Amino acid sequence: MRHFLLLSLAISTLAVFAAAGKKLEDLSPAAREFLKKRENFMASLAAELQQLLNRYPAGKEYAEYIKQVEAVNDKNKSLPIRSRLPPPRRPESTIEVDRAYRKLGGEQKTKIDNFNGSNPTAFNELFDNGFIQK
Repeated sequence: MRHFLLLSLAISTLAVFAAAGKKLEDLSPAAREFLKKRENFMASLAAELQQLLNRYPAGKEYAEYIKQVEAVNDKNKSLPIRSRLPPPRRPESTIEVDRAYRKLGGEQKTKIDNFNGSNPTAFNELFDNGFIQK
């Protein structure tokens, strides 16, 4: 699931440019450079997760399962709590992939937090102007 979140984050970062308070050219040079590095970093993390899925025979099946879970989650956002749909059952053949995927996802969350903290001034400027969503 994080793989698709990372991809959507990269895409949403580009989409936010139009809605941002400042134009990209109005940002400080450090913030623009940080944004470029962050986009490359996020793309490398997404590629890392895709490689993990490709290593396992049940990787494609697990990717389909994740898409189903995300579809249910999207539907549930608009439903009242009591009428929400349960998540689909995970296929038994994907248990090993799921463990590795979750482990790598947790490691990547830490990497993202560390990367965002590497230049807090640039991160805050981008966040305040809507170029990055937490």
